[in-house]
Amino acid sequence: MRPLFVVLPLLAIACSTAPPSSKEGGSEVLLGANSQPIIGGSFDTTHQAVVYLVSNPDSQGLSAACTGTIIKTDAAKKVGWVLTAAHCVNPKPAVAIIADDVAAKTAVQFIVLDATANPAYTGQTTPTSHDVAMVRILGVDASTPTIALSSVTNDAAVGTSVTSVGYGRTTPSSQPPDNNSRRKRITRTLNGVSASAVSYS
Repeated sequence: MRPLFVVLPLLAIACSTAPPSSKEGGSEVLLGANSQPIIGGSFDTTHQAVVYLVSNPDSQGLSAACTGTIIKTDAAKKVGWVLTAAHCVNPKPAVAIIADDVAAKTAVQFIVLDATANPAYTGQTTPTSHDVAMVRILGVDASTPTIALSSVTNDAAVGTSVTSVGYGRTTPSSQPPDNNSRRKRITRTLNGVSASAVSYS
């Protein structure tokens, strides 16, 4: 069975893969989007193409944050493309950050050029709402990691293990926020697969 790439918002969006494959040309498969935090999870240091997207602070000093995945780069133009959720681009992110821990001094920041939500986005975060967007970033080079998308879409099956990866809340919404700044991962088993979404236990 080929590795699997699933986009899953993590109070923001996260990515999933089982197991990780090569930087480009891997056989990851884009399936859909669904909102679900990674509860618990372990520190992730292997999915470097998974980035933290953050907006400029609003009038109350609050910033919106999401997770995205760099899926393509053009090193000659220094431009990269980040797949994320449509609900993550209003307000538009200001920067994309690559880091195992976004609070670390070694974090690498890219300026966000623009963001485009799927025109069919309904404004909801359900599996059928077309909650997907593309963000263009500036400052990439040949060493910037990516997880390339594949046109193969039939590898997901009930019983497949997937690893969700992302930044954001790792505690249930009924509890206070944990102010997590580290990229986390958790492995689960698919218990439902459709044309627009997956679910897991």
